[in-house]
Amino acid sequence: MKTYKLITNAEKLQFLTKFVHNTNHVKVDLQGILFAANYDVVASDGHTLCLFKNGWFYDMPMHEEPPAEDKLPDNGLGVYLTKEEIKLIKMLPPGLVTVEFVDCEPDNFSRCCTVLITGCNGMTIKASRLLGCYPDYQKVIPTLPPEKEPSFDYNPVNVVAVDPVLLERFSGYTKITKSKDTEALQLITRGKNNPITIKNSAAKNMLGLLMPMRSITFDDGGDE
Repeated sequence: MKTYKLITNAEKLQFLTKFVHNTNHVKVDLQGILFAANYDVVASDGHTLCLFKNGWFYDMPMHEEPPAEDKLPDNGLGVYLTKEEIKLIKMLPPGLVTVEFVDCEPDNFSRCCTVLITGCNGMTIKASRLLGCYPDYQKVIPTLPPEKEPSFDYNPVNVVAVDPVLLERFSGYTKITKSKDTEALQLITRGKNNPITIKNSAAKNMLGLLMPMRSITFDDGGDE
């Protein structure tokens, strides 16, 4: 058994919890946050997905390969979060937060272990490891190179309907971080039945996905 200790900050963790437990019919393996072996960090409820890429979620250097004993397991580690634990996370003060998987068997996904989330004020939240394998989030992320990204020029093929409540989850990063940076959302669509890619100008290396609403029609006759 081994203990894994990760360091981030409260603001990023609080932002990510907006994508956990937001629907009533969520699969158990989606009810939490995945810390992937490549240092991606992802949360999804099946309708929205938020991904922090390239180690940006962590407040520790990622430009060097970590020692073998400090590497995360190949399938990553997930933390299961109840609604009560999410409420407590939102109460953490700004500053560093440690996420510690205690006495974990990394390759035994059926064995639970304690996860301790500790804020800079000493407040500790006790959670548990997410059992089972987290779905392969990379399969649903578009891989088109930037120069081939479709534009959002007005075209019936590109017109999609989105739930404004779900879209709002991707905003508010500057409010959490109390940053004065301008915040804008970029939406990239690939057709009415495909996920919409979302980028936030204030959240470096954050990528979002939003499933479009289906069976929605609009009256294009204009205002009466």
